[in-house]
Amino acid sequence: MENMNTKNLIYDISTGYIKSYSLKVILELEIPSKLKTGPKTIKQLCEECKGYSEHGLYVLLRTFSTMGIFKEDEEIDRLFSNTEISETLINDSNKYPWVNDSYLQVTLLPYFNQIEESLKCGKSMATFNNGYNDGFDFIHKENNVKKYFHNTMTEYTRNQINSILEIVDFDKFKTIVDLGGCQGELIKKILDKYPLNSSMIEKGVNYDLKQAIEKNEKNYKDNRYFEKMGNFFTDETVPIGDCYLVKYIFHMFSDNQVLQILEKIFKSIKFSNQNEVCIYIFDHIIYKNKTSIPISIEFHTINILNGGKERTFNEWNNLIKSSNFKIDKISNLPNTLCSFIKLSLK
Repeated sequence: MENMNTKNLIYDISTGYIKSYSLKVILELEIPSKLKTGPKTIKQLCEECKGYSEHGLYVLLRTFSTMGIFKEDEEIDRLFSNTEISETLINDSNKYPWVNDSYLQVTLLPYFNQIEESLKCGKSMATFNNGYNDGFDFIHKENNVKKYFHNTMTEYTRNQINSILEIVDFDKFKTIVDLGGCQGELIKKILDKYPLNSSMIEKGVNYDLKQAIEKNEKNYKDNRYFEKMGNFFTDETVPIGDCYLVKYIFHMFSDNQVLQILEKIFKSIKFSNQNEVCIYIFDHIIYKNKTSIPISIEFHTINILNGGKERTFNEWNNLIKSSNFKIDKISNLPNTLCSFIKLSLK
């Protein structure tokens, strides 16, 4: 007899695109935002969403209501309201920060019609075929993608900051450099935890591309906080520090590119005549037959980010062996799907 759980699982996978594209329509029409002030009928929503039939919009909202996204009134016909779940999709990143990730994922949907080609040739054909040099060129030139991407990365950081602060004692370092720190959230929280008058930390540097930093708010008051615009690959060195943070960066690059970045760190250290340094890599480690990362992330590295990949324990180990550093510790980051790898000089 056919196992119904197996059948339902396969059915859910094979029809997943329907949910994804339907969610894309919901977000593009901003239905959750339109219901923010209270329940509305399908007719009212259609008047606000030009070009959609009442029947089509009703099928869309009715389907999502069976999943707990929206609620259809049991007495008044075709009247819908938000639920706790659909409220998180209101286009207000201050109140509902994870909405950026939802918008990012559905914005990338059309590019997945080229996933088969990307898998065959090992290159991100979704970006190449659409006229971009690589995933970063794509993110930079597509304004919506750029906004959602940077806001999502900041929210991932916020979600993991407490775990990072719990496992790492930053008080023994003088200069902490966050490579690819985006909006500087992690460095700011470290400086907040270790105030000027009671810690060794003299400087916290947020280093990232110009397009990632130039629109950052300038209202953080700690004078130890600095922002440095730069590029891993074109700059001769990276900012000098005795502690480097590399969070969700290396999985976006090939092994050769990762080694280039580690070499830039090594040059910076040697230039400052330092004998000791710590590098904390916060990234994914793939464990066989286990759910160690969200499925979307691994496919984005293949389809969108040219050369990027998720790595197994052995792949991380072999990669670091090819650099001027050695692994001191590998562990899971508490309460997350992220791991951290601590490096020091060989």
